[in-house]
Amino acid sequence: MRTTVLLAAFALAGAACSLSDPGDAAERPPGSVTLAFAGDVHFEGGVEALLDSQESTMGPLARSLAAADLSVVNLETSITTRGERADKELEDPTNRFWFRAPASALGVLERSGVDIASVANNHGADYGVQGIRDTLAAGEASAVQLVGIGEDDAQAFAPHRATVRDTTVAVHAADASPLESEDPTWSARPGSGPGIADARGEGLERLLAEVRTSAERDDLAVVYLHWGAEGRADPTADQAELAEALSGAGAELPAFTSEVRRIDSATRERMTSHDESVCPVSLTSLRIVEVPYVGFDGFVHDGEVVVHEDVARDVVNVFAAMYRTGFPLQSVRLIDEFGGDDNRSMAANNSSGYNCRRVAGSDAWSAHAYGRAIDINPVQNPYVLDGRALPSSSQPFVDVDRSAGAASDQGVVTIDGPVARAFARIGWTWGADLDEPDYQHFAAPDPRRP
Repeated sequence: MRTTVLLAAFALAGAACSLSDPGDAAERPPGSVTLAFAGDVHFEGGVEALLDSQESTMGPLARSLAAADLSVVNLETSITTRGERADKELEDPTNRFWFRAPASALGVLERSGVDIASVANNHGADYGVQGIRDTLAAGEASAVQLVGIGEDDAQAFAPHRATVRDTTVAVHAADASPLESEDPTWSARPGSGPGIADARGEGLERLLAEVRTSAERDDLAVVYLHWGAEGRADPTADQAELAEALSGAGAELPAFTSEVRRIDSATRERMTSHDESVCPVSLTSLRIVEVPYVGFDGFVHDGEVVVHEDVARDVVNVFAAMYRTGFPLQSVRLIDEFGGDDNRSMAANNSSGYNCRRVAGSDAWSAHAYGRAIDINPVQNPYVLDGRALPSSSQPFVDVDRSAGAASDQGVVTIDGPVARAFARIGWTWGADLDEPDYQHFAAPDPRRP
């Protein structure tokens, strides 16, 4: 299954939210992750007194929020004591409200077990640029992570990423309620300065692009929206359309199925590049692994890779991780379909395993010749040899940022992306660390070494 896109949405007002108790973490199924969501939170009126105490919490909700692995609320207030009320000329003049609270409000959330607070709503910019900047400064000093707000559009639309029990979660936030004002603080755009993220017009396209990135990169993408019609619990037509678009950005795929088989007579005939009298391993030690993969076209394709029997099951787990996260592969075919020619396979951007060949420029056998290495998307992940990119079409990808948190292009392997993490889990090394980087190359430990 591709990355799940979970929609967590709360209406403008009057919506109720009930939280079930996640229970003791030790009693949950292995590998499970518990998320908790609450709706609108502000500190006006009767709840303002909470800010006067260093021990106050959100009451009974706090237990459920704190028990979850990750909890999110909609913070409907500007965290500031400064600034002027922002114009809200597009709102009903008889129904306009401006909310703000001091930084101690984040302390209440933190003590209540809140991990993330969305400020992308119809009160996030109530006190204009000053209020946004003060909110961001308060967030920097708090353990509660703020989303949906930023000094610029990049920060406003960026998700907060967290890792929970080896599961990466990206939490996006945007306001999809009626626009408050034409002032750019209510719709962060390139060059507009501080603002909040929205799901309207250009903002929707930006949000969809960010969710697509998370669908490729993370195990779970959460989209937390502020939307709907006043006092209405059922979704509007616009909500349904928006939900479909966001779900499509990380659409579910057919269940992952694989098969590991011995090299039968039909496969032997296909593996024309293998010479039993020369190659360092016998075909009896190899296995053909059949897996589905997501192509660059977004469709599911059937792939085949040959590896050593000792690593076959681990390889299945790696391809399952790539499939589940939607990481795209151009091609997964036996090297023999390219005449055993590694250069031809790389030029075709083919992800491959076993290949009875020597290390480039050496008499030593490659790890591929033992069925203990796999190359992933060679065009997007080049082998840099003597300053030259192989294949030649990979030259534009030589200097791509592959560091943690980097926004990568389609098919690029990054240090904290799904491919590198999946191989690391099975103990394989990545060629990015070599003196001459081989970004496509992943290899199993050499069993001949102590």
